Amino acid sequence: MKRIALILIAAIFTLSLLGARPASAGINIGIGISIGTPPPPIPYYAYEQPPPPAPNWIWIPGYWRWDGEDGGYHWMRGRWTPAPAPGLYWTPGYWAWDGNGYYWNGGYWGRTVGYYGDVNYGCGYYGRGYDGGEWDGDRFRYNSYVTHVDRNTIGNAVYYDPHVVRRAPQEGRQSYVQVGHVAAPRNARYQRQQPRYQSQRRQPQPRYQPQRRQPQPRYQPQRQQPQPRYQPQRRQPQPRGNQGHGNQGGDNRGGGNQQQHGRGHDNGGHGHGRPPA
Repeated sequence: MKRIALILIAAIFTLSLLGARPASAGINIGIGISIGTPPPPIPYYAYEQPPPPAPNWIWIPGYWRWDGEDGGYHWMRGRWTPAPAPGLYWTPGYWAWDGNGYYWNGGYWGRTVGYYGDVNYGCGYYGRGYDGGEWDGDRFRYNSYVTHVDRNTIGNAVYYDPHVVRRAPQEGRQSYVQVGHVAAPRNARYQRQQPRYQSQRRQPQPRYQPQRRQPQPRYQPQRQQPQPRYQPQRRQPQPRGNQGHGNQGGDNRGGGNQQQHGRGHDNGGHGHGRPPA
């Protein structure tokens, strides 16, 4: 009996879990969570637009956001934002029905405006493309026919083109697209998927490495070589000679001889002495 009672309790608990699971919430493979409740129509205040606060800012239209915790849709107001790079446009997101639920396709930046479900978001986004302005080189020019602009802020980056499809706000119009209708697009240019803008990651720059200053050799003063002292040259003695008094080699020059001075005589010579005996 106890075993049967335990089996019955387990079965009741399992059935309660299955009954508590909402039938409208399911997983849409490759896309995300699908919702069983359709999004509300676009509100009338979604078409109100303030002027751009600075040049080259792009209008991002409002959209319905699903809040799973609160269990409902919340309108996210449109806003101006600077373009990530010149030449880029914003493709709005949209809700679509695939037969099992409603799923969200997020917006993205690209060189052209892609498909966004033919939903009239206003302010230039009337369901196909964008008529609120265009790029002229690195400068974005605003079409004042459909865009609220202030010339004091953006200068002369303005033009006026009334030859665009300007759709009035439609009260009660559905804000999603049937996926079955996409198979037969009315305008293939805006139906096909556009390449999304991939922001380039900035490569990290190598850090500055200060070059270490090579130590310079210290100045070594050159020692002055001692100069040799001045040595006066000794005068060589000159040989003396008899000049005036005396005889040289037995030759009487003057009043004397070489061997005797005075009254002597020169042997073998002649002088004033006596003759030899």
